[in-house]
Amino acid sequence: MVAFQNKWFCFVCLLFLVKPGCISGISSLQIIDKFFDIMRFVIMILCVMLLFVKKGKLYKNKSLVVLGLIILNEIWKFFSTMRNGYSYNSWGTTLNTLGITLFCYLAINQNKKAFFEGSSLLFGSYVIINTLTVLLFPNGMYTSSFYSQNFFLSYRNAWFIFYLIALYICLLNNELYPTRQTKMWLVAVIVSEYISMIRQWTANGLFCITIGLFLFLLWKKHKNYAFPVWAVILSELAVAVGLIFFHIQERVLFLIVGVLKKDPSLTQRVRIWNNALESIKDSFWIGHGSMSSTTASTFLGYGVNHAHSYYLNTIFYFGIIGLVIGLCIIYYAFSDSKEKTSQNGRTIHFVNTSMLVALLTGFQGESMMSIGYYLCLMYVVAAYTSSPSFNKAPIVVNSKEDMC
Repeated sequence: MVAFQNKWFCFVCLLFLVKPGCISGISSLQIIDKFFDIMRFVIMILCVMLLFVKKGKLYKNKSLVVLGLIILNEIWKFFSTMRNGYSYNSWGTTLNTLGITLFCYLAINQNKKAFFEGSSLLFGSYVIINTLTVLLFPNGMYTSSFYSQNFFLSYRNAWFIFYLIALYICLLNNELYPTRQTKMWLVAVIVSEYISMIRQWTANGLFCITIGLFLFLLWKKHKNYAFPVWAVILSELAVAVGLIFFHIQERVLFLIVGVLKKDPSLTQRVRIWNNALESIKDSFWIGHGSMSSTTASTFLGYGVNHAHSYYLNTIFYFGIIGLVIGLCIIYYAFSDSKEKTSQNGRTIHFVNTSMLVALLTGFQGESMMSIGYYLCLMYVVAAYTSSPSFNKAPIVVNSKEDMC
């Protein structure tokens, strides 16, 4: 499709697919919110038609497998919910997930330069606009039923997903197509992220983004191979077990209280974790399925509908099978080919692995439940850039077209 060759087409489509929180949060924007939902559905149908109705070409690389795994994950969520006797009420999330995944799969495979330029411009703009709203409205732009301080990208805890994707895409765009403009844009995005996170003190986001950036710069400077993906996943799972079962956070009080300014119980997360552990005993393998916030809060207590841990929350809702499927998506997407024959391949490996560490570290204290499906964009991109054929392909930069 010719439109995929244009960065502005990618920009506009992703604008509808990845919606800033204020559009849904501000009641006066309901008409715009409905229009965005309609466009999301239209884009998803268009992508399905390109793949199946018109017998579009299937690009046979790792991104195709990740596409299949994400579809499998959505099927499992439906099965888990129906098996527990609940009506499946997450159709909107499922359709959005499929729409984003299909669009990214088609766009990046048809013209990766247009995709990276359009997506880096969009997510970078989101970050900068959100920071401006933080500076202009320090007490929040609007209130919601859950939070009193909300900004362009919604409540501060939701920023992490947007910020991580923005950093990831902008880093890749700068490494693949390095120009003065891409470097300045990357710096502007990073500075904006830190300004807003410090002003609103989003400890989890600050900690994870800083770890990711530090590891990327360290590995790139010394040109060493990063941690293997399986080691990263197993290490993060070990930390999760330590936090949830053995409360190892109590041994690093100087960091939690002194630096991150959190109480030792991680804002009552330990009590919520304990309630979640009790709840999953009855349905360890398949979970309790998708349910309303009211029903979830009867299990978890404290008026919350998620377990404040991606790992535990996934087991609570969709069982250990759901967690395994989710981690398989992440492992396959980020696992790199052993053949890194070019400097470009090694650098992309550094970007992917450092951002993976930041992501999985963020999973320790947040469930990523409300807009976590936006991460499917990151998984498709990681799978595409870690494919053997991509790592071997030379990247031509600094042409007149690249400077535009």
